[in-house]
Amino acid sequence: MKYLVLILFFTISTFSQDIKNDSIQINWINHANLCLNFKDNINAFSSFKNAYLENKTNDLGSLAYKKLDSLNRVIKLQLLNDISGNWEINSSGSNWGTSNDKLGLINIKDSLIFFKFYDKDSSLNEYLKNSKLELSLDDFLNYNYEEFTFDNKTIWRIYLKNDKLYFTELGKKTEEGRSLMVCGNFFMECIRK
Repeated sequence: MKYLVLILFFTISTFSQDIKNDSIQINWINHANLCLNFKDNINAFSSFKNAYLENKTNDLGSLAYKKLDSLNRVIKLQLLNDISGNWEINSSGSNWGTSNDKLGLINIKDSLIFFKFYDKDSSLNEYLKNSKLELSLDDFLNYNYEEFTFDNKTIWRIYLKNDKLYFTELGKKTEEGRSLMVCGNFFMECIRK
């Protein structure tokens, strides 16, 4: 009799856990859909990601994954549209120190980025060449939608904040995946020209 009660207890608790997980997923998906209704793609992405991570294998998880894949492209393309234009590099440096020298100009058009540095002998001329911005769509669950890969395989976070454009080098794309920088990350702050 004692074993029957234990079996019954574990069956009921497992069943109620499944119901709880589904209701959590449904809440995340409902929140994501509400965000989409208000054209808030970033929070919708976050909510769909939470729904997917709650249970990756059920139908709700599959639905959330499909929405994530679509939203990732939409968000990146919107970011590219928002940052398109001419920018002047206002300051640059690393977490070791910054420089407020105006280094040059950046032009972003479609998914291409063009650099023009004022100092023709700058080491940046070799490091940051004109490049296509790869959208890095393949691993959107682990990385930020603001991450782009340049032609030289460096990975950059590019984002807008308070009408300024920021570039932060994060690492390099490798055959094994990616290497991450933890110190000495190069960054640039730009103002619209």
